[in-house]
Order: sequence, then C-alpha cells, then structure tokens
Amino acid sequence: MTLLTVTLALLTGCIGSDPSAIYLIRVIYDADAGVECEGQISENFSDGYAPEADEPDDDSEWTYEQSSTGSDTLMFAQVETTAPDQAVLIWGGQVLPGDWDGTTWTFSWADTHGDEERADHESGYRFIESTEESAEVVVSLTFGEGGTASGDITASSNNEMSWRESDEWSNDVEDLIGGSGQIPSSSYLVYEDDGDEFAQQNESDEQECDDDDCELSVATVCSGSNTFGATRTDYSEEDAYAYLQAY
Repeated sequence: MTLLTVTLALLTGCIGSDPSAIYLIRVIYDADAGVECEGQISENFSDGYAPEADEPDDDSEWTYEQSSTGSDTLMFAQVETTAPDQAVLIWGGQVLPGDWDGTTWTFSWADTHGDEERADHESGYRFIESTEESAEVVVSLTFGEGGTASGDITASSNNEMSWRESDEWSNDVEDLIGGSGQIPSSSYLVYEDDGDEFAQQNESDEQECDDDDCELSVATVCSGSNTFGATRTDYSEEDAYAYLQAY
C-alpha cells in the first residue's frame, strides 16, 4: 500500500517542542472532505482538440441526488524526535519527516517515479512514451492543553502520461507500425469536418501537428484535505506501537 493510498483513505474518513509519544488519532467523518480529481490534456495537433463533456439534459423528468454517511476513524500514530526541532511521524506504516517552527509541527514527504521508453528508426522516425507519477502528503499538528493536538492533513497526486511521435514517416516504417502511428491521439482528441467530429489520428503521409513531432500529454491531478484530533496516550514502548499500528 503506497503512502498516497494510506493518506487518501484517511481523507474519506503533535504536538509541542518535545512531541515524542504515541497518539490516538480521531479523523472526523466529513462527506465533503473527499478527494477531487481533474483531467488535463495538452497537445500540439493543428486541428485536433479534446471534446467537451456532454451537458446534462435540463429537460429530463428525473432528478438525482447522492449522499454519504459514515463513522469517525480511529488509529494510532507515533512521533519520535531525530534532532532539535526535528522529528518523524510514523503513521499507517509510513514515515514522514517534520520540523517545528515554534508553534506547529509540519510533517511531509513526496514520492516521485518516472519511466520512459523510446524507439528510433534509422530513417528518422521516433516514438517516445513516458510516465511521471508524484504524490505528496503534508500533516500539520498543533498542541493544545492536556496532551491534545489538532491537525490538518492534505494529499495531492499527479499521474501523467506523455507521447511524442514523428509527424510523418517513410514507407519502410509504415510497413512496421502502420499508417496511423502509435500515439494514442484518437483516444483523446477529435477534429471537426462539416460539423461532425472524428477521432484525430497521426497519419504517416500528412502533417497533423505544429512541429516535426506530434505531442500529447494526459494527466490526472488529485487533491484532498481533512482535519483530525490527536490525544497523547500512556504508551511509551516502541513494541507497543508495533502492536497498536495493526489496529
């Protein structure tokens, strides 16, 4: 289970200058605190564009509503100091380093991963496919009275796939990959002809893009936040938290 998976689960659901302790965390259920995602497309096709989503039918005789209910979420977290004004938060099997600014502890970590595959033909044709994934979690904790604390947790992610392909290529390459190329533009873009929309492809014998290469990037950007309360427990041994984190 990734850091983002653990954190987003909390969304759908500390600490002073010496925060070392095991804490009981209570995330208040909030149906409006879920994760929101947005799709983004960028490209350099001359006539291709991303089609607009269908508008709802205002004349429909039906109206639809959806609501959610749920309980608060309880879990344990451990904080251990590592240096003056520095500590780590162990939460959900993950470790977040943090800093103390005099009033608030802020713990955060960002995961990134990228891959790229490239194919070049001696005639000059090229095709590049790349992926880039990033996820960041930020937890802020502020101490109150009697070993209690309040906090905020935010999570964001960006998953992007990109393609780059020669706009035109030779018959030798066409015999290998076909005449419509490998860039998946027809899955995301359309062009208009006589008022009708057709899937946009990259044809071997026509110039469809504003450069020597056709480019397409599709990203999904998600973010969410929630608040929680924390209470210092009497557990102090490390093996106690090893037992508690299973719950």
